[in-house]
Amino acid sequence: MIRILQKLQIDKSNTLTLFTPEDIKAYFRTMDVAGRGTIDMDQYINSFPAFGIECVNFRPEGYDTNKISMDTFMLELTRALFSKKK
Repeated sequence: MIRILQKLQIDKSNTLTLFTPEDIKAYFRTMDVAGRGTIDMDQYINSFPAFGIECVNFRPEGYDTNKISMDTFMLELTRALFSKKK
């Protein structure tokens, strides 16, 4: 436990260390309560602040049908987290 806290202290500027792919998938599943495998654009846009992200791609794959898949959500969130690091 101490090692984990020390690592977090060292990497505290690195947002990615705080969220694993499993964390992101779990968050997606909380929004996809019907289990369809997609969320709508409102859910997609409103989820980014929970990860500390202010800049959102408003035209991700699936935006035109209002169905954002978990893969797209993970891709866009990861891109946003990496661009935030810079």
